[in-house]
Amino acid sequence: MSALKTSMTTVAGWGPLPELVREMSGERTLRRVLEAAGIPVGVLDAPQQRIPIARMVQLFEGATRAVGEETFGLRVGRGTQLADYGDWAGYCAGARTLADGLERVCKAIWVHEAGSRMWIAPEEDHVVWRYSTELRADLRGRAFSDHLLKPMLDFPRAFLGPDWEPDWIELDYALPRSTSLHDELASCAFCFERPAVGVPVRRADLAARTRLPDILPRPVTSLDLKKYRPRRKDGPLEHMVEIIDLCLLDGTTELENVAQLLDLGPRTLQRQLSRHGTQYRTLLEEARRRRAKALLLETSRPIKAIAADLGYQEAQNFTRAFGAWYGTSPKAFRAAYRRAFD
Repeated sequence: MSALKTSMTTVAGWGPLPELVREMSGERTLRRVLEAAGIPVGVLDAPQQRIPIARMVQLFEGATRAVGEETFGLRVGRGTQLADYGDWAGYCAGARTLADGLERVCKAIWVHEAGSRMWIAPEEDHVVWRYSTELRADLRGRAFSDHLLKPMLDFPRAFLGPDWEPDWIELDYALPRSTSLHDELASCAFCFERPAVGVPVRRADLAARTRLPDILPRPVTSLDLKKYRPRRKDGPLEHMVEIIDLCLLDGTTELENVAQLLDLGPRTLQRQLSRHGTQYRTLLEEARRRRAKALLLETSRPIKAIAADLGYQEAQNFTRAFGAWYGTSPKAFRAAYRRAFD
């Protein structure tokens, strides 16, 4: 996989992690583990923002060390609801049968993550629903894998009832010192050191009908998922714009910050962008332009605050750049839009 096209996941997938870290170790610890994982603090207010999966894994491992509890990932998973996964969960839980739901989960994972994989593997009397990232085995974290277990059990239970349990569960890490919380989660056998996280379902159960048609307040169809598709045809550059958007949450525009999130040196990043026929400044301007338009048209945020959001130290520099993009000032642009709908 290209270094520019890194695997991404949606922040909302971390469930109650921030609240648990605050509760167990305080706000300063939460900010410290975010910083150590290279994740802007601004994501706390942007649950639909995407971040690199590798950074999410680092965050889970760092939070586990910070709170001093080996089973922290399982605690996060126990507090995660299917609805936390938004439209992806609504679309999948709205399937008529469990078989259709599992098919939707695997085909539509791109709504929540890019670069990871879900698939259904047939095994005699079962099918096994499996999940894996593209990360090397030594970079996967136990806490990250643990937090997936409860949601991966809850989804079949939306069709088979709250008391359903699989015949076994597969985990992609070595047998831990204690499995007490695993045993609380399910009374079945746990199989460790597998290549993926997996939950088997008996073939006889695949025809079960959904019991949670209203997991979200409105029906979600495949048409509703189209808004999540990247608009650019060049995948690696689309990921770059997502990373820049992530940095803009903290008003950060330096190339060094973007390179760090990709685990690249600044010069290496510049060379790779050059091979794609572009440069960092061009992508930064694109990210600023589209975010400026959205903030002006979809919020009442003051223009000075928007300038700071986009990493401009002086509001007049933002006004000058906006004029070059749209041929008018931010104030006039917003006013014209509002007049059109008055």
